[in-house]
Amino acid sequence: MVEIQGAELLTQIFGHWPSFHDAEVVRISLSRTSDFVLGPACELEIHVFEMTSELDEKRRYVLRHHTLVTIRCEGVRESELGGFNNQNVLGGLDLAEVERPGGDRIRWELTLDPSYGVSARFACESVRIVAVRAWNPETSSPAA
Repeated sequence: MVEIQGAELLTQIFGHWPSFHDAEVVRISLSRTSDFVLGPACELEIHVFEMTSELDEKRRYVLRHHTLVTIRCEGVRESELGGFNNQNVLGGLDLAEVERPGGDRIRWELTLDPSYGVSARFACESVRIVAVRAWNPETSSPAA
């Protein structure tokens, strides 16, 4: 996992960087921003959790650490977005540091690999975790 600002907010919960497999994108927000140096921004809210090897009484895998993570991409230079609907399950989330010839300011590429629903790619100057909070999957809202 490439180190990004705020990554420790997630690793403190999970003990490692989560895979984002079967995570669900809850919200994507695009903003032109008023910062003309960095330019457009994107915020993603993703419900991520850990699947254990334990089975519950219905013989389903026990899931824990339900968390809503907010990821902010700043200085977005390229974007692709498709398939967003009422359920946006990920196969995974890829984050790579990239170099572009000619001094282009793109430094990061964040890709949402779809399992069902949304697929996306954002090439941007910076990526950071801005918030994490407990999530209640039964109500699709922050846990009390």
